[in-house]
Amino acid sequence: MDLNAKIETLKSMGIPEPDAREALARCNNDVEGAAEYIFGGHLEKNRLVPVASNVSLESSLPSYNDSFFLPSPQKRKRLIESVGSVLKPSPLFPSIAPFLVALNGIPLAKNVLIQSLNESGSLVDSEPYLTASHPQDQLHPSSSSISRFSQQSYHRFGSPAWWFGEEPCVPPSKDVRSILHLQTARALEFLSSSHRLYLDSTHITSAFSQLLSEAGLRNQSLSDCDVLTSFLSNFFSHPNRRYEETFASTLIKGNNEERSSHLFSFKPSSSPDLRLSIESCLDLRLHPPSIPTKDWAWLSRPAKVFCCSVPGNRTSGVPRILLTTKINLSKCIYENKQAVLHRYQLETDYKTILKEWEDLFNTLTGRKILNCDITELLNDGYILLKDRNLALASHLDVIKETTKNKLNTLVENTNAVHHKLASLYNDLKNSCVRRLRAVILEPSILYICLDQHSTRENNDLRQLSPTMDSRQWYLVNFTSAAVITDEVLPCAVKPVTFDEVVLNFENHVSYHSRFLIYVADEPPTDSHVPSIPNTIKHFIQEDNEYFDDELSGRAFCDSASTRSSRSNDSGDDTSDFDPDDHGLQLRIPRINTNVRGHQSRNSACEFPESMHVEHSKEEL
Repeated sequence: MDLNAKIETLKSMGIPEPDAREALARCNNDVEGAAEYIFGGHLEKNRLVPVASNVSLESSLPSYNDSFFLPSPQKRKRLIESVGSVLKPSPLFPSIAPFLVALNGIPLAKNVLIQSLNESGSLVDSEPYLTASHPQDQLHPSSSSISRFSQQSYHRFGSPAWWFGEEPCVPPSKDVRSILHLQTARALEFLSSSHRLYLDSTHITSAFSQLLSEAGLRNQSLSDCDVLTSFLSNFFSHPNRRYEETFASTLIKGNNEERSSHLFSFKPSSSPDLRLSIESCLDLRLHPPSIPTKDWAWLSRPAKVFCCSVPGNRTSGVPRILLTTKINLSKCIYENKQAVLHRYQLETDYKTILKEWEDLFNTLTGRKILNCDITELLNDGYILLKDRNLALASHLDVIKETTKNKLNTLVENTNAVHHKLASLYNDLKNSCVRRLRAVILEPSILYICLDQHSTRENNDLRQLSPTMDSRQWYLVNFTSAAVITDEVLPCAVKPVTFDEVVLNFENHVSYHSRFLIYVADEPPTDSHVPSIPNTIKHFIQEDNEYFDDELSGRAFCDSASTRSSRSNDSGDDTSDFDPDDHGLQLRIPRINTNVRGHQSRNSACEFPESMHVEHSKEEL
């Protein structure tokens, strides 16, 4: 049977000719296989993302704007000064990436790690940072969990100065493995304290290949499984009991004829489908299914992180849970995004139409008085008062004018007091300092700040005077290529000035994918270090409150919010529902650099107090 006859056979089954040709090409001109391929839905699924090749997969991945879901219109009306997104890009990989690429990208950090290896000690099995800092049956840890965690690790582990980039660089009694444990645990604790559901990015996993090649593994055909397992086996010891309780997983080592393999496996007897949508994940957390409790007990007591086995060499008897690749991840996001957005749009349209009909019914039945009706009634009453009692009307005009003048005076005095308080706040010495250590613009663009300390291989830094600035910012650009070769490196590192960081932060196209990382919980050692800006503290506090409302169902309530921290400082009443409001068009925040925090180079790594986010009410 020639090709045309096969196409006619498929067309007789109701299959269009283009689909028939493509299915035959994919199934080696097998008619039965092509028909099963089409009717099984495999053709449509494979059309979502092109087949992987030696080209970049950047065009096939959904944009970060597609991964964000704004709340309902009545909720957005009360979000003039905050962003109420359900998802954020995960800072997990970018926050750990500097310490990985530092091995081969930044000579200074590499020298520090080499020095710590030469002075290495043994890791104590009972380290407190492997113990949960909050009760296991608590859905969200308290806001002070990160502080308690830092205090515990400080007293047990010694000075965490290497994590904060301060002196001393590395405690002489600890090795680099224990330091990496501490860094990872603190990063996970930071994620847990933010009360957010994160999407992990796969861009930075390509940097592991370069690290392993620098360590002597020159095989360019290493899979993601080989890269991850080799990295874990080199830097992490076999987890003890507390590690398993914290991470709800087990590291299993198996041996075969060629090489040993390390696999992460879930401890529960059953696990959720990795293809679950974001909305389904939230539903599982709020409403666990009616199945045996022992199989889903971890849903009520979730661990800080869930590790799963990676594809590759399998150990017998271990259930396989795939670590999705870029293509599978993009397919999953694409399919679930369409379904979630469609359902979200239907719910939004239904609520909008229902609100319009309710307003019309209340207006026609006299149950609701519109603003225009109030204005007309006031005008009619004032005209009637002038006709009947002119003196009383004149007295009313005097009262209105006096009240207006008093309000204007009160506003001026309030602004003056706020300005004075802001000036005093900048001059105060706060006992809690959080220094800016990294700025993430997107998963492939990362700025990190390292302190320049003298090492054995870096003797010239000993000539630095105490008045000179020892902080250096580095730009790390990660590639999005599908295959890492000698010509396509996983990342490029170069030193930059803080002015370049501020400029790129202001001009970056996407607001959602920017992330600031502040670290430090100890009192300042010098007096010139300013405190964390109020804007950042308020954003984190309100962001956690909004997410709690979304989980509890209060996010879609029509009534105004009762939290005092969510009031609009502009004085406008924004709690009313506006059916014409379809969203907020976010603009790039402007950072005022003409403040005390940027007058000296020593404090240039702090964002100023006046950093604010501006929004416009333009329709999306």
